[in-house]
Amino acid sequence: MSSTNNSSSNNLIKQSYYQVNSNTAASPNYNATAFSPEHANDNYSEHSHHSTHSHHSANSHHSTTSHSNASQHSHHSMNASTNINSNNNNNNKSNRNPLHDNMPMISNNIGNADNINSANSLMKLNGVLTNPISPSVNPFMNDPREGPSTLNINDLVYILPSDIDFFNLLTLDNGDGNNNNNPNPDSVNIHLFDILWGNANIVELLNILEDNDPIKKMTNSNEDINDDLMLTNDPRIVDFMLTLINLTHCACNFTLYTDEKFENILKDLLILNKDHSIIENVLMYDGSLMLRDMYHKTHLEPIGKLWDRYVRMPSLKRCLDKLRERINSSGSFSEHVAMSFVVVVLFSANSAIRSTDWRTHLKGSCQLLTKTASLLPKGKLTEKEQISLNLFQVVIDFFCHAEILAQITSDNGGSLISPCNADELFEVSPFSENTIMEGTFDLVRGYSLSLVPVLNKIYNYLKVLKTSKNINLSGSNLIKFYLKNDHPEIFQEMKEFGISTCNHASSLFASNMKEVSALKQVSDLRLKFTMVNCTKLYHLTIEIYLKVFFIRVPLNTTQGVEEIEQHLEKMLETIYAMPYNTSAAIACHWGIYMGAVIASIIHSDSLYEHFVDSLTKLVDNGLYVAGNSREKLNYIAAMINSKNYDMIVNDAQDFIVF
Repeated sequence: MSSTNNSSSNNLIKQSYYQVNSNTAASPNYNATAFSPEHANDNYSEHSHHSTHSHHSANSHHSTTSHSNASQHSHHSMNASTNINSNNNNNNKSNRNPLHDNMPMISNNIGNADNINSANSLMKLNGVLTNPISPSVNPFMNDPREGPSTLNINDLVYILPSDIDFFNLLTLDNGDGNNNNNPNPDSVNIHLFDILWGNANIVELLNILEDNDPIKKMTNSNEDINDDLMLTNDPRIVDFMLTLINLTHCACNFTLYTDEKFENILKDLLILNKDHSIIENVLMYDGSLMLRDMYHKTHLEPIGKLWDRYVRMPSLKRCLDKLRERINSSGSFSEHVAMSFVVVVLFSANSAIRSTDWRTHLKGSCQLLTKTASLLPKGKLTEKEQISLNLFQVVIDFFCHAEILAQITSDNGGSLISPCNADELFEVSPFSENTIMEGTFDLVRGYSLSLVPVLNKIYNYLKVLKTSKNINLSGSNLIKFYLKNDHPEIFQEMKEFGISTCNHASSLFASNMKEVSALKQVSDLRLKFTMVNCTKLYHLTIEIYLKVFFIRVPLNTTQGVEEIEQHLEKMLETIYAMPYNTSAAIACHWGIYMGAVIASIIHSDSLYEHFVDSLTKLVDNGLYVAGNSREKLNYIAAMINSKNYDMIVNDAQDFIVF
């Protein structure tokens, strides 16, 4: 954390409100306030574990929306440093992150996490980020452990071996590897048909898609489609696919965005696509991948295979060829933003693949983002550069979200090695009107903005335990640690951290729920109610995660088990109360997953089945990343039931709950 004294409006901000005051840790005899939404003012001391929980309803899982003000977005991440990492926040200007070296001037008071409500007010008073980044140095290259400065395509994108074999058969040589036609944004029809995606069931979705699918129509009319280039350049295919991208909010990557907000992003993407056709390539890839997966095991599966062969794979090959050609070039800021967007979308799309290479790709993404930040032009931005900057802010938030989820949910943690470098990156995001709704709700992460420092405290704590004490509590390691009672020497420290962090989250609950409920720019009430319940589920998930694994509510007593059962029921009610629970609930993927884990620990088969059923509904709606979680949960449950705790951590299941 640092600050500057420049008087201009573009002054550097070296202090982020995400930074937690180093004096917030609980002392051994700290009498903390319980984090229970209905009992935010009750005491939760080290000797008091019982609290009352009422039941609500909600439903969660990732999806997209449609043209009637139903939009959503998913994925979560965090920001803030805890007291255990305060030494990493020195004012070392030579080690600053170019991703946050030109932040707007905001009062230094926002650096105090004890005053988070005031921090939110100050953010609104000062306005949102409009011109946040200025190049300086690359902090990730300062630490040799963070990787080489030269980027490699294999560090950015996972490619299935079967795809690699097939690429050799594709004939896509049309000069520069771009599409033959870069469509004018005004000529593209992104409203070819309409679907209320977030609220439709799979049968309704398939019927509408089948009625409008241009490849199905071509096959019905015996039209020859046996050409590697033809379909990706056919206006019928382009309009259908971009309409699907618009209605599904980029295959559910922007699942909590309002329709209007996402459509603005899509229009900006199409403007950049005039010069950087790799953007259209990745949109075609992502949409056709989603379509192929939705058609799988239905009567449309043969059509899905055609989408895979003639749209997905040619589009992916174009993306890879362009990335391979340009990632180490000295190209423009806009070009690198386009490539950064492509890499993030490919990471999200491939997060469902059964591979552990995603961590390498996440680190490579960070290196590309840092390089991109160094190319931001100084002075007044052109219209194209401003559009590029708007998109870059979104991409940064996506990365931070993925990195923090990786640290908490995957067995080997996140991609970054140095906690200090992570802090500096996280200070950038979220600060943008392109990711924050009315200064309150983070559309990328799926929860209220003021929860960011809470989750970032957890990120930092896990990171420091691993780097300073060689204790890995990420992902399934935490479950194994808890069940085996490993490392008892840190139980008290963890308990103090858990109580302190629960207190922090508890103090935010009432204001968070009020602010998200009061959003005025969300006219789709189903989306608004989904946002409210996403925030609530994150609060509940943070609480139960800390109560069970850090504070260690006694589960060998009836009182302790009943408390956790009531809490899990409340989480399920919140999931079922989400109107878009088969789509936008993907924003709460971690909450659903954690609920199932803890249901396994207390041996509640009925509660476990409810959480897994929520994941299944997401999978059925085309969100296959939830399938990895379902598989991993079934494995963990089997190991718990057989008391084979040493086998809980499975190297083959190092997935990210994303």
